[in-house]
Amino acid sequence: MADKEKGHSGRWRLIHGLYACLILAVSSIPGPDLPESTGLVSDKVLHFGEYGLLGLLGGWAYLANRRRLWFLVLFGLAFGGLDELWQSYVPGRVCDFADYLADVAGYFVGISAAAFLVKRFR
Repeated sequence: MADKEKGHSGRWRLIHGLYACLILAVSSIPGPDLPESTGLVSDKVLHFGEYGLLGLLGGWAYLANRRRLWFLVLFGLAFGGLDELWQSYVPGRVCDFADYLADVAGYFVGISAAAFLVKRFR
């Protein structure tokens, strides 16, 4: 991989990691402190969207090399589970398997979109 591509991937890996940290930070907000506007949309849609973006960022960062697909798959499965488990320790939040499924579904759609974009634009 050329030096320019390594720098490009490094920046996107940092963004992917920072966004994962942001997800955990939002998951740390106690239930009563969440904005009321989040109740206007199904939480499954919110989970799908936030993890779709995580998958898109991860795919863009790591899929220049197809062998890293397994890393992304394992990361998405583990991180979604960790996030849900973490929420079980936050007051007013619960660990919900349906939320986990929405996380994983969004993540895989994001990876798929990134795979298409990487193939087309890189």
